[in-house]
Amino acid sequence: METSESDAALESLIPETCWALLGQKHLGRIAVIVDDDIHVLPVNYTLQQGRVILRTGSHSLLREAAPCHATLEVDDIDEAARRGWSVSAKGALEEISDEAYDDPQLASLDLDTWAPGSKPLVMQLRLAGVTGRHLYRTPGVDMSK
Repeated sequence: METSESDAALESLIPETCWALLGQKHLGRIAVIVDDDIHVLPVNYTLQQGRVILRTGSHSLLREAAPCHATLEVDDIDEAARRGWSVSAKGALEEISDEAYDDPQLASLDLDTWAPGSKPLVMQLRLAGVTGRHLYRTPGVDMSK
């Protein structure tokens, strides 16, 4: 655990905690590279058996990038209290075939998307690892100064 002059602590999270936090949320940002340019896109997702499942449009940057290495980042921040957590999940992003999507477990997943338009493609991020950090105030410190 690190502390700084800002009277806050920054603590690394164990993988099990990272997985639990990822499971609490369903909106994050995924980073991919297309044509030597980094793109960070908001995505709705769900977890299933060690992978992140998401939907996208037929002509999306995610489809253009895949297969590729990608990173999903999910956060929960309380700005007023100056605390929160951030989890990064890295892995291989790939399209799921129509045949694989017919798998009853996969077909039953709730893959609600916020963005308008058709999202016929299902993609997966096969995770190679997760890391995370928790930022919080140290006890007994007035951070309003």
